[in-house]
Amino acid sequence: MIRVDIVLAEDSLLKEFWVDGHSGFSLKGTDIVCAAASALVRTFLELNEAEPGVVALQGAEKEGKAAWALENVDPQAYARYEAWSWFLLRGLEDLAREFPDHVNIQYRRHTGRSFHGS
Repeated sequence: MIRVDIVLAEDSLLKEFWVDGHSGFSLKGTDIVCAAASALVRTFLELNEAEPGVVALQGAEKEGKAAWALENVDPQAYARYEAWSWFLLRGLEDLAREFPDHVNIQYRRHTGRSFHGS
């Protein structure tokens, strides 16, 4: 199962997320659920990395894992960041709705901590 832990900021935008696991929908290399989740997460990460107005911490321990935490968004980049965030969240929610035995999403509100265990 792909587990997604999402932390929303006070304005309901994405503040942090962790993705862990494989869906188990089919064999490695043929799993459409994993491929869809990977495409959503990787595109979000690459868009934010290329945007100088978005400052974030990013980590990937190994295949099947990703961690990301927003540090700051410049006002000039806010609208783009907002759109990318909603695109990622909507895509992951659609996957979880269509494949509930393979994708699980948990939401929390930001408490001032970044990354698990910090």
